Amino acid sequence: MSVWKGLLEWSLQHHDGTRASQPMSAEDRAWLEEAMQSSVVDLGKRMQELTALLSSRVPQAQTEEISATSEAVLEMERALDELVEIVEHVDCATDLARIGGLPVLLSCLACPGAPSLRAKAGEVLGTCVQNNAPAQDAFLAAGAGEALLPLLADSHAGARTKALFALSCQLRNHAPSQRWFCGVGGVSVLARLLRDVQPGPRRKALQLLAHL
Repeated sequence: MSVWKGLLEWSLQHHDGTRASQPMSAEDRAWLEEAMQSSVVDLGKRMQELTALLSSRVPQAQTEEISATSEAVLEMERALDELVEIVEHVDCATDLARIGGLPVLLSCLACPGAPSLRAKAGEVLGTCVQNNAPAQDAFLAAGAGEALLPLLADSHAGARTKALFALSCQLRNHAPSQRWFCGVGGVSVLARLLRDVQPGPRRKALQLLAHL
């Protein structure tokens, strides 16, 4: 029986709305405390585990021969999906660079045979820096922009869209990033993307221009 299913059944047994609440027994209290403690996840530790997993799989994923449906790629996709959820917490997003997670994400952007990894890594990066000035500072200093810029010409529309999302979040209300982007010819790249055959990149390019 899962923790949450057990909690639900316990709650229904003790508070079904048909009778007054009964005092909690010592046994029930001990069980409830144990159940709640077991459900608490150390997000910092979990981020370290996920980045370690990604780091161990990156060399294989960066080979040209890797299949987009290989177990290594699928495992990395799951890790990146979980990271996106974790870094929605602002403190976790800021901590990701501190625990050494940024180089791993930048490596995921350079997986030629796995466009899903490039897209998902871009999504994690964008989520980290969204409305988060300390993360924007750290990511700019680490060269995240330089790693994302080539993806604006990626052959995979999903990777282009997520790279634009990440850059848009990086540039939003962050003058140093805006100066960097304009200095490397980013505006010209966006002008080309406004003619992209896919609507996703065109829309994201317009959003990014709004932050300049």
